[in-house]
Amino acid sequence: MKPTHINALKNLGLFGALHSRIPITSAEFGKRMGLSQQSASRILRELQAMDMIDISRGRKSWIRITERGRNVLMKEYGDYRAIFEKGEPVIRGKVESGMGEGRYYLSKRGYLDQIKKIFGFEPYPGTLNVRLSMEEMTKYRGFLGKAMTIKGFVSEGRTFGDVLAIKAEMEGIICAVITPKRSHYSDVVEVIAPVNLRGLLKLKDGDEVEIELHSA
Repeated sequence: MKPTHINALKNLGLFGALHSRIPITSAEFGKRMGLSQQSASRILRELQAMDMIDISRGRKSWIRITERGRNVLMKEYGDYRAIFEKGEPVIRGKVESGMGEGRYYLSKRGYLDQIKKIFGFEPYPGTLNVRLSMEEMTKYRGFLGKAMTIKGFVSEGRTFGDVLAIKAEMEGIICAVITPKRSHYSDVVEVIAPVNLRGLLKLKDGDEVEIELHSA
């Protein structure tokens, strides 16, 4: 992807296209970018062809950044954080009860064996669910480029998808933050550890926690 495309996505994001569909003409966009209308129109067409933006055309083009475009911006965001911030990033959120799905998925050897190989521990049968604010979720997604992939598999006629996993630490306890690879919109992350985090740390719903993310 060319730097011009990334810069275009950034400017569309500054216009608000990351969160809603915005009306903008190629002339207005070109002025923002310091380009001619023809060049701006070409860049928008290229971004659309790469599935980075979605365009509905009329007197003005109504543009929204797609999930693929969002991921590109998140990668840039993570890179700049690594440049300007010292130490490992910390995300903060509030504990909440889950639906018990974590316990079910962690019962599958297809996941368990990979987690043990990657992180060196067999997780307690259950996850700690932590809800993040939009700012904290943006910070977390910006770090996903460094996540490891726990490969999906087929078991008993059912397909289990890939999971993104990041080594982490809570209150000195080594753990990992996991997110289904196909889950783009949830603001809840799940934390796995070799111990029952909720019980050991005496956590209840609504408690605020800090999770330090590790790059390796």
